[in-house]
Amino acid sequence: MKKLLKFALGFVLALTFGQGIAMAGQSNNLLHGPYWQFNIIGLSYDTDVESGDHGSGRVIMVPLDNKRNKNDGVDLLCPADTDVRFVDDDGPNYSMGAAGGARIYFEISDHFEIIDKDALDNNGARILIPSTLKYNPLHDAGLCSECSELKGTLKNFCVEKYCIESQDIIEVDVWVRVLGKPNKCLNLNLFAYDDYQELYFWSGRIELTRKVGKTTWEPVDKIFEVHWCTVESDECVEGTAVERSVFHDVFRGYFWDAIHDDTRLVQVRLYPVTP
Repeated sequence: MKKLLKFALGFVLALTFGQGIAMAGQSNNLLHGPYWQFNIIGLSYDTDVESGDHGSGRVIMVPLDNKRNKNDGVDLLCPADTDVRFVDDDGPNYSMGAAGGARIYFEISDHFEIIDKDALDNNGARILIPSTLKYNPLHDAGLCSECSELKGTLKNFCVEKYCIESQDIIEVDVWVRVLGKPNKCLNLNLFAYDDYQELYFWSGRIELTRKVGKTTWEPVDKIFEVHWCTVESDECVEGTAVERSVFHDVFRGYFWDAIHDDTRLVQVRLYPVTP
């Protein structure tokens, strides 16, 4: 048994965007309507960091170049034919450690807010994303009581499917673009951490390379969904693989891991999807 946790964000939340609301433009294939935006800026430790506050609360600061000393052997992948490429996970992909770059953590909340913009330190940056509680249509007290007769993974799946009365729903369309000097590269590897199994489940990668000429906004899909499974002897237990929300209760953290090569500016927009 399993529970598919879909991310949703009701259009009504557009009225309560904690840090203000912006409107989409008419060019670059952008979606129209309200959105949140934040900027990921690359800073050098020795000069930029000491020079000031570096913008408003909608700025996330990451190291300007950490590909050599912090990526733990993870390759920096720079697409040659496009500014932005999203590589999705096609099944459970897990490891004992993450990529080792600068971390940008996302947490569910009742509003959008950047509460820590500094990803230069070991604590990482933190962004709150609105969620809304929705009734679980599969909730059934009778079937829930029968879950106690099961064991292990089957019991867990039964509880998730029939015993949970409500669930966090978030749904946004996410668009990104890269600016700054040409031929610079940034990778954002996306991870959900399973604290019980002490494993990082990889949910995809955003590859960005600034090209010469006009930059464009590009959509990135399914960045808040991840394939998960119960792992024993370094293999997925048969029948446990499922696609889940990165904010599912099984996870204790979701973050973007930034591996950088002199990219000064990446812009991220999140558009609420009308149910």
